[in-house]
Amino acid sequence: MMRINFADHKKPNLLVYGITWREPRNVIFMHYLSSYFNILVVTAGPVKNELLELVKPAIIRPLKFIFNDKIGFAVTPYIRNILKEFQPQFIFSIETHSFAAYHSIRMAAKLRAMSVIFTWQNVKTIPKLWIQKFIQKAILKKSDFLIAGSIHSKYYLLNKGAEEKKIYIIPETGYDRRIFLIKGDNLRNIWDYGSSDFVVLYSGRLVKEKGIEVILRVAKRIEHKLKNIKFAFVGTGPLKEKVETSDLTNVRYHGPYDFTDMGKVMRTCDLLIYPSISTKYWVEQFGYAPIEAVACGKPVVVSNSGALQFFINNEKNGTMISEDSFESLENAIILWFERWKSRLISVDTKNIDKYSAENIAKAYAEILLLSEKTKYKKNW
Repeated sequence: MMRINFADHKKPNLLVYGITWREPRNVIFMHYLSSYFNILVVTAGPVKNELLELVKPAIIRPLKFIFNDKIGFAVTPYIRNILKEFQPQFIFSIETHSFAAYHSIRMAAKLRAMSVIFTWQNVKTIPKLWIQKFIQKAILKKSDFLIAGSIHSKYYLLNKGAEEKKIYIIPETGYDRRIFLIKGDNLRNIWDYGSSDFVVLYSGRLVKEKGIEVILRVAKRIEHKLKNIKFAFVGTGPLKEKVETSDLTNVRYHGPYDFTDMGKVMRTCDLLIYPSISTKYWVEQFGYAPIEAVACGKPVVVSNSGALQFFINNEKNGTMISEDSFESLENAIILWFERWKSRLISVDTKNIDKYSAENIAKAYAEILLLSEKTKYKKNW
């Protein structure tokens, strides 16, 4: 096994564990967290080379995971030698009902490290399986830090029996200013949109709860009366075929894009829409796409599902609408279209600065390193 070497011995070692950390936004965040910790990410591979460059100086160690296709159940039994070599002071995992999070608190106990568990969960009906409910009780009791992605996630943790003094509210990651910025290339020519086209973008999972069917209904309503408004879809999911085979002349599907190209995608549009719809088992947990669009200088229209409502500064960087309301979505799109025609769009990006990856990483460091419960802090 290749030896794990870090030049900065003044920083504590943070092991980041689980398959969700192979996701581009999550793994790139490790670059910013490396300002405060020596980072080793143990996840499932493969991880693309361009991501490995963006994540430095953090080290990614792909391992074989059991149940690699099931987020809540994926764990690896091949981590023992890495733990002996790396000797983390903190072990960071995600979701209070996942097997990886349970594994992480057990590893932390053996190593006398601090366990840090993040959750986005905001719906009390999760978890559904008894084994995950059992795991969750142990995690909530034995973890040292519980990080809630939003105020709704904090309420979820409290409802499940977590101690309030353990809970801190911070989003999981943050938007990367190297990718999401106002100036830069876009895909407008490649997608064949002209200067007279008002491009309305949806980017994300193509599923019912993201309001895809509502968007298509609005597109049909305004197809012939407002011909300059064009609807662009980026992403993948169960409703991909419905979007791709739509006979609407103002709808185009542009496929999925690598995360490193998403800044170009955002700069292509004139408006991003994100009309999420709450269900019994899901409420919008955060929605990074709207924040990333605003960082690129684009206004957004979001529903009032979950945490989306907390960063919209109405009419300054976007508009909030009611859930599952095609009338509200249509009116908001037309509002921004009229502003665009009159050259009156000016997006205030200041309100989302706190969600940058640098600031999120700093918030983690302040909590983990300055907390009174952090038993190692005198050694740093």
